[in-house]
Amino acid sequence: RLPVLRSYLEQLRTAGQLPADAALFWDFGSLPQKPRTTAEDRDFQRALRIMADVYASPLGTAVLQIKDIPMRPKALDGCIAVCQLDANTPDQAIEDYLSTFGRVCNYAHDECEPDASARYERHASARAAADSDHRPLGESSFVCLAYNERPYHERGWCVAEEMFSTECLLRLKLPPLARPKVLSLRAGGTAVEVRPKVSDL
Repeated sequence: RLPVLRSYLEQLRTAGQLPADAALFWDFGSLPQKPRTTAEDRDFQRALRIMADVYASPLGTAVLQIKDIPMRPKALDGCIAVCQLDANTPDQAIEDYLSTFGRVCNYAHDECEPDASARYERHASARAAADSDHRPLGESSFVCLAYNERPYHERGWCVAEEMFSTECLLRLKLPPLARPKVLSLRAGGTAVEVRPKVSDL
């Protein structure tokens, strides 16, 4: 993804269309992720409160999307995350539950953390565990694959970001822009403008 973005920004720079004071916010990567310190969590929550405004700004921001989802790295075959575990659920009970879907090669859980990780011998077992009814683990607990292969247009936050970003194009008559509001980047830095449809209202 970085080469795609770098190629596009280099094209802008060469064409003299990249302002000297331009800033780049890379969602997820620009914010502290778990595990976070208390200070980092405070910054994260502050950022979430204004996130929609950053995307929705008609003239202050442009949004670049990279919709291609890379293939799962071999190192993450069979890997899952077990999230929001009840502190009273013993690790042995969790391991026993996970073992109903296949042979677990490795299980790790820091008792101070609400999440655990595991790796199955076969990736099909990991998929089965992620697709299962997780109630035996606890009311709020769930299992997910360590690598998210879900297509871009099926990812909740990605869909929300595009809605925030394109809403102004549907509801406001904007002055001619020097740059499009939303662009989808492809390999080599090729950019395709994203235009909403009136039916999206």
